[in-house]
Amino acid sequence: MLNKACLNLFDIRKMKNHVEIIEFSYTVIFTDARTIYVSELSRNITVKDLHEDFQSNGTIRQITIICKIFDDTEDRNNGYAYIEFDEESEVKRTLRLNRGVIDEHIVKVEKKWSDACTIFVGNLPDSITEDALRNHFQSYGVHPYRDIHSVTIKNGKKGKYAFMHLAGRDFVERALQANESHLDGKRIR
Repeated sequence: MLNKACLNLFDIRKMKNHVEIIEFSYTVIFTDARTIYVSELSRNITVKDLHEDFQSNGTIRQITIICKIFDDTEDRNNGYAYIEFDEESEVKRTLRLNRGVIDEHIVKVEKKWSDACTIFVGNLPDSITEDALRNHFQSYGVHPYRDIHSVTIKNGKKGKYAFMHLAGRDFVERALQANESHLDGKRIR
């Protein structure tokens, strides 16, 4: 079973007829060795589409597409998903799809480390580099290269953000202490 715990912190603005969620601060997802991470997906991709594309590699237990909710009738795919298989050997077969094409998008398919954790870091300065972001978390007890497996920095409509893959839950706890800290003049979330 997927070991999953999500921590979603939202900036919420109440509108006339609905609640708009502006952006989330952190999402923490604990995975095991039977789970892959797929990114760079089409915004129109569905669970059914992913099941059709990945089922030939093994028995799929669960597919989770990460979405941002805009109101109670609409949500938008963020372009990445977690797929859990029955067996770890099925994950190894699936990794060959890395840099393959799904729905006209070249996607990344990566193995998730056992007990690895991913956090979303938002409101990053435009000048941010991977090294600067890694080093920022060092003052919170997270070693920039031993404890952070990978960093993916992206440009969004509201500025730069990143996903950091950490070595374990205790490093997530330490990294979360950086919430609202300042990096190059911006308060990161």
